[in-house]
Amino acid sequence: MKKTLWILFGAGLILFIVFGTMTLIEGQKSAKNTSEETLINETYQSEIKNIKVNGKDAAVKIKKGNQFKVKSVGSKDDFQVSSKVRGDTLDINVKNQFDIINFDLFKNMHTQIEVTVPEELNSLNVKTDTGKLSVKDIKSQTSTFKVDTGMIDITNSQLGNLKVDSDTGKISTHNIDFESGKLEADTGTIKMNGVPVDKPLNIKTDTGAIKLIYNEAPKNTFLDIEQDVGNAKINQPELKNKKVGSGDNLVKITSDVGSIQID
Repeated sequence: MKKTLWILFGAGLILFIVFGTMTLIEGQKSAKNTSEETLINETYQSEIKNIKVNGKDAAVKIKKGNQFKVKSVGSKDDFQVSSKVRGDTLDINVKNQFDIINFDLFKNMHTQIEVTVPEELNSLNVKTDTGKLSVKDIKSQTSTFKVDTGMIDITNSQLGNLKVDSDTGKISTHNIDFESGKLEADTGTIKMNGVPVDKPLNIKTDTGAIKLIYNEAPKNTFLDIEQDVGNAKINQPELKNKKVGSGDNLVKITSDVGSIQID
């Protein structure tokens, strides 16, 4: 009897793997075809100082370019993308064609919005529900980025007053500058490579590691760490005693569960 049950279990497992693999292959083929469909491709000559993006389930990329341009690829059957200039604000919105949950992860994976920006902005506000957010070589006086589920990656950008929020996902920055920074992740790691020195910074995670890497030594910073569970390693010599100089710039790090490392 046991032998028969094991045979049935093994047969069921094999069928599950076979059909799962076939579904994966067909889903990837469908996603490849979907990714070739252009939803919008617009260039703007207007005087644009602000950009707002509601990306819904799309991956969003903001990068420097020669002109203001919005391009999106994905599935016309599932998503509608609009891009309009109102005054000095470029407003980009993604709308689901049907008010139901889209379980086709492959299509979501290949729905993309790319925005090119030629000059400094007054404000940049980007929000997505599910999808990666990438920002590179951008200048903005005020910058707000929020992703419910997905990765946020910011590189070589000057972002003024910066706010970054992720419910579930990694936040990663590389050589960015800001006047003040606030980064929060409910579940996910935060890694900052090339942290600007002597700038107010507030970092918080509920569950996830935090790592800061300074390329220069701070001269006027106060370090305040609150941690419930996890180890804190301060390898940056100037911050060993938590305060350097007058300590005018507060770096506040709060973590419920997770390690903290400062290099």
